[in-house]
Amino acid sequence: GNMGMLYNITLCIWLCCFDTSVRQSVEAPELSVLIALLKSEPFEKVVRVTLAILRLMLQGSDNVKELSEALIGMGTLKVLDNLKTKKSLKDEDLLSDLKWLHDILEENFRVMTTFERHEKELATEHLSWTSSVHSDSFWKENALSFEKNDFKSLKKLISLLRSDDSTTAAIACYDIGQFVQYYPNGKLIVENLGGKKAIMMLLQHESPDVQKQALTACSKIMITNWRSVAK
Repeated sequence: GNMGMLYNITLCIWLCCFDTSVRQSVEAPELSVLIALLKSEPFEKVVRVTLAILRLMLQGSDNVKELSEALIGMGTLKVLDNLKTKKSLKDEDLLSDLKWLHDILEENFRVMTTFERHEKELATEHLSWTSSVHSDSFWKENALSFEKNDFKSLKKLISLLRSDDSTTAAIACYDIGQFVQYYPNGKLIVENLGGKKAIMMLLQHESPDVQKQALTACSKIMITNWRSVAK
């Protein structure tokens, strides 16, 4: 069935990864497909080969740090944590690869700032609520960092409002609302970059979560002075 075909495909990718040129050419989008596969909780043999592929890709790359950071941005640590709790996983190779991947990602996670984690997640163009960077505490600490590189990360968030993935669009609304709340004159900056208009268009979105987050963000943009509200 489908799971058998999936196993054969992952096996072919695993064999390709023994080619040095393949390992050196790996970038974040290829990794995101593998992480999406793990999130779907396939059979153990598919998990085993997928983890083996990820380990080969990282071990054979000159950009281990960059790939690790991209994987962190995709919420891979949480995926690996979930796998570690599964008592049904007995295969020794699987458990060895799982531990190796978790250790190397955790090591890189410790040295990354929360803003860097947010940047890495933005680069994947796929946002997830499981990431710790979509929280009130993150925005209180990091709102001012978003002026870096002429508001590059904010512009990326605004572009993600057009994402076909409803979760990504909803989180982009949430983050922009948080920026407006915590960045001095954030409202004007978001308006000038076309963010307000783009969010208002999502008020009629088919996803209830996108509608809800768009409405909340719009409300924040309409408030003139957040400091007076906070008092």
